[in-house]
Amino acid sequence: ETNYTIVDVSDTEYYGIPRIFIDTEKHQLIIDRTTEIPAKMRIYGEDTTQFVEYSLTIRGRGNTSWGAPKKNYKIELDNKAPLLGMPQNKDWVLIPNYADKTLLKNSLAFLLSEKLGVYYTPRSDFVELYLNGEYVGVYLLCEKIKQGANRIDLPSDSLSFIVEIDYKAREGEVVVN
Repeated sequence: ETNYTIVDVSDTEYYGIPRIFIDTEKHQLIIDRTTEIPAKMRIYGEDTTQFVEYSLTIRGRGNTSWGAPKKNYKIELDNKAPLLGMPQNKDWVLIPNYADKTLLKNSLAFLLSEKLGVYYTPRSDFVELYLNGEYVGVYLLCEKIKQGANRIDLPSDSLSFIVEIDYKAREGEVVVN
C-alpha cells in the first residue's frame, strides 16, 4: 500500500502550460519553512498519457511572502533531473508571484537579465500546480539560486560571493551590516 494518492490528470484541463501534481506523504500539510515532507511529483504536458514521476521532499520558503495566502515552496528531488528542459539538478523552487497579479514580473526580469547577458539568470517556466489533489494556481518553476556547475559556476580561485539581501535574519545566520 502506498502513502501517496496522485490525482487523475484526465480530470484537468490543459491550458498550454505544464501541470505539476505534488502529493505529500499521507497528505501532510506544508506548514513551515523547515520541515521537509516526503512527496511524489508528476509533470504533464499536453499529452495526459505522458508524464515523468519524481520522488522529492518539499517545504515552505520565503520570508515576507510566507505570510501570503499563496505559498512559496522549495523542492529537492531525490536524484538530479532536468525539469522542463532546464539543466539537471536536485534543487528547485515554486514561486507563486502572489503580490504580482499579472504573474509576469519575475519572468520578465529573468528574460531581461538573460537578454542583457547577465552572468547567471535563473531559468524558469510557468506551471499549473496541484498539491494533494487541490489546484493551487499558476506558479513559476525556477532554478534555486546556488553555486554549482549548472547554476552559478563561481571560479574556485576567485573572491566571488553569492549575496542575499534579506530583511529577516534567522537564528544561526551570519549577518553583515
